[in-house]
Parts: sequence; C-alpha cells; structure tokens
Amino acid sequence: MDLVPFFGMDKKCTVNQMRLWLCKRKHLLIRGRTKNIQYPRAASLVKAGFMNSTTDIEIANCSMYKRTIGYLAKLPNLNRIKLADQYPLLDRIEQKGKVYAMFVKETSEIVDSVADMTGLESLDIEFDSIVNSPYCRI
Repeated sequence: MDLVPFFGMDKKCTVNQMRLWLCKRKHLLIRGRTKNIQYPRAASLVKAGFMNSTTDIEIANCSMYKRTIGYLAKLPNLNRIKLADQYPLLDRIEQKGKVYAMFVKETSEIVDSVADMTGLESLDIEFDSIVNSPYCRI
C-alpha cells in the first residue's frame, strides 16, 4: 500500500506527479486521526479527473472527512464505499452528551451525502453509535 504524498494542502507536488500517481489507482484508503486528505485538494483532484479510475474507497474516522466524502461521492466510477468511525471516548461526563450528539449528527450527514449515489453497488457502514438517517435501517 502506497501513502499518498500530496493529499494535504501543505504537500508540494506537481500536477503531473499527482496525475501519474492517481491515474490507475482503483482503491483508495483514507485513515488516521489527522486529516490526511484536505477538502480543497480532494475537490481539485476530482474536478481535474485525476481520480476517475477510483472504484473503491474506504474511509476510517470518517467524521473528520465529512465535506471530502461528499465530494468523493461524485467520482464517476465509484461503486463501493466503506465508512467507519468510532465514538470518541471522553473522561468528563458533562462533555459526553454534547460530543455524542455532535458525532451522531455528523455521521448521519455523511450517510445522507452518499445515499443518493445511483452507481453504488456496496455501501458498508461501521459506526459504534446509532445513526439517525432515513437511509439506515436497523
């Protein structure tokens, strides 16, 4: 598995380097607690067609990538998305309610952003909380 050398906005690569690295990639794995793919960079790569060969995306800690996921969902050949996230563990009880509500809201919005995709053959969602969305059935 290769690490993408240019997804962050602070990474410097030429357009040709980005195109060559992405042009034949079918599987994209985004993971980590730090944002390793920034929305503006993802948007520009999708608009330029550099990610058109991508058919399969896995995103861990997806609540960090809400805007990015909505844009990656526009890829023309995308047929499988796996979304995973884990509710953050907190020590202080008074923070738990607010953070949990925010987590549920964000993960619900993520599901809603990919639910309209007609070309999707597989949508795999692994959240450790209940997601309130008309597209999820328990």
